[in-house]
Amino acid sequence: MKGLPNKPRLRLGEVATFLGRHPRTVKRMILDGTLPGEKIGGGWLVPRDALIQYVRGRRSDVLLGVQYEFEFDDGSRAKPEGA
Repeated sequence: MKGLPNKPRLRLGEVATFLGRHPRTVKRMILDGTLPGEKIGGGWLVPRDALIQYVRGRRSDVLLGVQYEFEFDDGSRAKPEGA
């Protein structure tokens, strides 16, 4: 995905930046099971593959209510429903 660091696990801040959310919101998403993550040391990490699967599964960023298009590494795109 464009704009997503290419490493196996992403820090909370990286996920928040990518999703356009506050880090506390992303932490709540992890704690409530919306997004997979694990606490290692003093920080939270989210598997990159899990984040991609989450975004693809949503097909839109319903949490933000923003209508834009995600572009994946393979060139495929996901548009919000009704866009």
